Amino acid sequence: MSNTESIVTKSIEEQHLYHKRYNVYIMLEDEDIDWYWKESEIIEFDRMFNEGATVLELSQHFCRPTVEIALLTIDRDLKGLLS
Repeated sequence: MSNTESIVTKSIEEQHLYHKRYNVYIMLEDEDIDWYWKESEIIEFDRMFNEGATVLELSQHFCRPTVEIALLTIDRDLKGLLS
């Protein structure tokens, strides 16, 4: 095993042991999330959100689960792009 492989293996083992020891909760671990949005969808999302569309309305319009709409809303808000 090369030195790089040893370092990577040790890092993975340390992370696993830390998580096991401290019962770490991994947020969204079991969710199948599509993290990618087209630029045109983002423009439309911002417009609809700023016009008052609900998470459910946005979910239905974009044919995406509400968790993806909620995550995009958080992302856009943290960047100061929603009014």
